[in-house]
Amino acid sequence: MKKSYTELSITIGVYVVLAAFYFQMSDVPAEALGYPKFMLVASAVINTMLFIRGVYMVKKEESTDINQDLKKMIMTIMIFIAMMGIYIFLIEKISYIASTMFFIFASLKFLKVKSRTMLISLPICMTFLVYFIFTRLLMVSLPIGTWFYINL
Repeated sequence: MKKSYTELSITIGVYVVLAAFYFQMSDVPAEALGYPKFMLVASAVINTMLFIRGVYMVKKEESTDINQDLKKMIMTIMIFIAMMGIYIFLIEKISYIASTMFFIFASLKFLKVKSRTMLISLPICMTFLVYFIFTRLLMVSLPIGTWFYINL
C-alpha cells in the first residue's frame, strides 16, 4: 500500500473519532463547551488539510492497481476501527492504564514498528504522561477498571 493511501486512511479514522467526540458533546455542560469545541474545530481543520494533501498525493502517484490499494486501505481502516472499539470497551473494564498500554502496543505492532525500544517505551511513557496530566494537572478522573483495579 502506498504511503498516501495510508495517510488517507488515517485521516478518515480521525474523522470517525472527531465525529464520536462531537456526538458526545451534548452531555457536556454549556459553560464547559468552549475549549472542547475549539479543539474539535482545530482538529477538523488540520485533518481536512491533511486529507486534501493526501488526495493530491494519491492523484499525483501512478498506481497500477487502484482497486487492490483501495481494498487494502479499507481493510486497514476497518481493522483499526475494530481495535479502537475494543479499546473503548476495555477502558472501563481493565482501567485506563492497562487498556491504553495494550492499545498503543497493539497499534504499533499493527503499524509494523520493529524497534523493541519503541514497542516497550512508547506505550509506557505515553500512558503515564497522559494519565498524570489528566489526573494531577487537569484533575480529571480516569477509569480505574471493574475487572481489576489499577490506580496510582
